[in-house]
Amino acid sequence: MVDDYAEADKLNHAQFGVFAETNVVGCLVDMDRGIISFYKDGHDLGQAFVAPELKEGELYPFVQIQEVCQISIFQMVYHPLYKEPPTEEDIWREQQEKEEKARLEAE
Repeated sequence: MVDDYAEADKLNHAQFGVFAETNVVGCLVDMDRGIISFYKDGHDLGQAFVAPELKEGELYPFVQIQEVCQISIFQMVYHPLYKEPPTEEDIWREQQEKEEKARLEAE
């Protein structure tokens, strides 16, 4: 991992392909697991950071750009790729269905 972003620019790695004006870059902060991941046009680019300290305290996000561009910041619930997470009831119901199916198959 490169800590100095100026040095990272000099390396010119194309690991995630070329970014164009129409690309949508997303950031997911999972404070339960302490993970930050990035997305490009809805495709997961993988975990960028795993830091237990993300599980505590408050975050103050910021955006740094090096070129003139348009930035839109919004909550995931308004994004077209957003899927509502399952409720505890949904998870319980799915578990019950799996157990019932396993029981029927075992008979």
